[in-house]
Amino acid sequence: MSIDDDLIVSTIHARLAAKEAGLQNLDTAFSKIKTIVHLSDSDSILSISNAVKILKKNVASLRKALNDQTELQIELDKILHANEFIDGNKAKHARLENAINILDRMSKDRGKTAMEAFFKENRELISDIYVTIHSPKEFNAITFSDGKILLVKPDGSEHPVNRISTGQRSALAMSLFIALNRQLKDGPKIMLFDDPVAFTDDFNILSLLDFLRFFILKEGKQIFFATANARLASLIEKKFEFMGNHFKQFHLER
Repeated sequence: MSIDDDLIVSTIHARLAAKEAGLQNLDTAFSKIKTIVHLSDSDSILSISNAVKILKKNVASLRKALNDQTELQIELDKILHANEFIDGNKAKHARLENAINILDRMSKDRGKTAMEAFFKENRELISDIYVTIHSPKEFNAITFSDGKILLVKPDGSEHPVNRISTGQRSALAMSLFIALNRQLKDGPKIMLFDDPVAFTDDFNILSLLDFLRFFILKEGKQIFFATANARLASLIEKKFEFMGNHFKQFHLER
C-alpha cells in the first residue's frame, strides 16, 4: 500500500470518527429532548422538529411569564413601600395641615385671636411660672387685653410690656416659652435655650435653673442649654450634676 493510500484510509477513519461523535451528540440531545417531550423511536425527523419548535415557543413563553412575574413583584413591593410611607406620614400630614390652618387664621387677625385664646387657657400657668422664676414679686399675674400683654400688680394696676424692666421682659418671655412647650402634645420632648438669661441677675438665674430642674423631672423633658458665659455654665453644672450620666457638657470653640 502506498503512502497516498495510507492518507486516504486515515482521512476516512477521521471522518468516520467525527460522524460517530456527531451521532453520539445527536443521541444525547434526543435523550434530553425525550425527558421533556414525549417521543417514540418511530417518530419522523419532521415531527420531532415540530415538537422542538413548540418546545422553544413554550420555553420563550415561560421566560416571559417569569420576567412579567418578577416585574409585577417589583411593582407590588413599590406599592407596599409607598403605602407604608403614606401610613407613616398621615399623622405628620394632619399636624402640618392643622398648623397651616392655625397660621392662616393667625395671619388674618395678626394672631390676636390665637394669642387671646392661648392666654385664656394658660393664664394661670404663665403667671405661676413667671412668679416662680422672677423676683422681687412685683407682679403676681399676667393677662391679655386688647391685643396687649399686661402684667398685674397686687393692687390691680396693669403694666404693658414696654413699661417693665429688661429682666422682667426676659422672665415673661421664658414663661410664655415654657407654657407653649407644655402644650406641645405631639412634638419631641426637648427644649432649646440659647443664652436666655443675658439680662437676668444671679438670683433670678438660680430661680430659673431650679425651676428647669424641677420641670425636666416632672415633665420628662430633655434640655439643650447654650451659653457663652463660663460662670453660668458652672452654675448649670452644679445644678444638674445630680443627673449623673444623663447630664452632658460640650465645650465648643470657634
